[in-house]
Amino acid sequence: MLIAPDELEYTFQRYFIVNFSTWALEPNPEASQEDQDRAEYSIETLGLCDRKHTIGRKMNWEMYALKMKTG
Repeated sequence: MLIAPDELEYTFQRYFIVNFSTWALEPNPEASQEDQDRAEYSIETLGLCDRKHTIGRKMNWEMYALKMKTG
């Protein structure tokens, strides 16, 4: 059930979305039920919504946005 990014058919968007109000990963609501279940299992098992991960996502997004703005 655990999603591995080295799977041949893996793309982030297939399984996940980022909730930009909380910076949490969520299963992609447009994915198949099987893919949503795998995403949920992976999120929970790997702790992908732990505070350290959500803070890191937000910080990385802000650094990326600043870099894009300043060139």
